[in-house]
Amino acid sequence: MSLRFDCCDCQVDAIIADSYSGAGFLVVDFTTDARSVLVHGNRFPSRFPAGETALIGQVGEATVTGTS
Repeated sequence: MSLRFDCCDCQVDAIIADSYSGAGFLVVDFTTDARSVLVHGNRFPSRFPAGETALIGQVGEATVTGTS
């Protein structure tokens, strides 16, 4: 079985009061099978200084559109 992940029209609030916030979205696949991630129409607000609010790692194919 391989990863096939689709995330659409979600809002993940990664803001923590009176502090910096971390990642609001994290997808990592540690298998060796063919895999894909589709992320579209989402919002991941945060106050992380470097701006790494979303991370998709070790994935064969990824499409990210319309995400802010």
